[in-house]
Amino acid sequence: MTPASWLASLSLEQYTCTFTENYFGTMERIVDIWDDELVSILEVEPVGHRKRMLLSVAGPDGIKGRFGKVPGVGDALDGPKHVKVKVVWVQHCSYTHMNTCTTIIF
Repeated sequence: MTPASWLASLSLEQYTCTFTENYFGTMERIVDIWDDELVSILEVEPVGHRKRMLLSVAGPDGIKGRFGKVPGVGDALDGPKHVKVKVVWVQHCSYTHMNTCTTIIF
């Protein structure tokens, strides 16, 4: 199956040129597509079009994992790590030397 025939099978032929121009010219590349890529790279704005595409490549169980940011190099594959951080910012400026400031971040 080619990307053009895949899009035609979804009645979304209007995106054929956009996929080709943005290097989504093989099904090997398309089967790993994320919603973020559909919006930001391929400019597929209608939610229904994006869901139709994602359902066809990921299936109903796999579609949940295709929303959000695409994992980049160095991202953990075993899920996000949550860390609580408390930031306290203290800035001290000397009145004798107004250009002297010390910033301490805890």
